Amino acid sequence: MIMGGRGGCFDLKSNFGHVHRKVKELVDQLAGLDKDPIHTEDSLARSWLRHELDEFLSRKKIIWKQRGKAHWLSEGDRNTPFFHAEVSARQRKNSISRLRNKEGEWCLSKEGIQQIISAYFQDYFGLPILQRMRLLRFLMG
Repeated sequence: MIMGGRGGCFDLKSNFGHVHRKVKELVDQLAGLDKDPIHTEDSLARSWLRHELDEFLSRKKIIWKQRGKAHWLSEGDRNTPFFHAEVSARQRKNSISRLRNKEGEWCLSKEGIQQIISAYFQDYFGLPILQRMRLLRFLMG
């Protein structure tokens, strides 16, 4: 439990407990309503159930996001092998180790990659606005 000011408590169980079970119950209830012919009362119940289902699905998403961070929180950012592995993985993910030039050849050197990127943006921003928009549409699919 987390204290929310003097005397007030934020109860995790009442807000996030049994989320998986509640999602299943709501899905089952919606499926039951979908089997019956549509009535006005069913329509209101259906919209309320969908709203509740959306709420519990967002809670479920929060739980999974927090679970992913649990290992990080238990290890912390102390000078541990886990910390160094995480930092190294993030650096690898956020870096460009090679890039293909206009001729289709791979460039592995840092200077070559910088030249390719610089040339691309000089060419791109040197184009008239209509050509840039066409290029963007083409690249976006």
